[in-house]
Amino acid sequence: MPHTLTPAQEHVQRILAEQSQPQTTESTNGTLLMQLVGDKRELGALQSIEARIARKREFLPKYTGFIEGVLSNSTGLSEDDTTLLQELYVWLVDTFDLQRTSQLYDWMQTHNVALPARMSRNLAAFTAEELSERIKAKLSAGQAIDEDTLTLLEQLTERLDAQDMHDVVRAKWYKQMGLLLASHQQYTRA
Repeated sequence: MPHTLTPAQEHVQRILAEQSQPQTTESTNGTLLMQLVGDKRELGALQSIEARIARKREFLPKYTGFIEGVLSNSTGLSEDDTTLLQELYVWLVDTFDLQRTSQLYDWMQTHNVALPARMSRNLAAFTAEELSERIKAKLSAGQAIDEDTLTLLEQLTERLDAQDMHDVVRAKWYKQMGLLLASHQQYTRA
């Protein structure tokens, strides 16, 4: 069953994230951080990657207010809120939520927010490589990618072009974007 919040709960999350300050370590959203720990524990019990992605998709609505608050916050986040944001970003990429991924990618680049310490790639390389895998899977399964999604991916490509990443990762991104554009019969753009 999908986890949803009331409008009041989303509002509280958004306000707390907006008020988060980079000079503090404690989260203004302590309850959300504890919820994340529980959600990660539940995900850890699943072995199937597809099952994990499906659960993340179900969990993400609980964090909508926080994400909106982050996007409205112009000063940066506390250490704990940054930890929460980093994990949610990974989930958004995993679930192919391109609208939120794109918005948070820009916010994280602007505020120099890195990925969780367990990850060896930078934000741009992670984004390019993981989204490449999602595009490849969708194309292999014959799943259509609509024009709006294609436009978001092209906009993201422009922003990723300027970022440092391994050549192999960049090549994967360009290959999948080229195949995607070709599947839309947009050869001049590929």
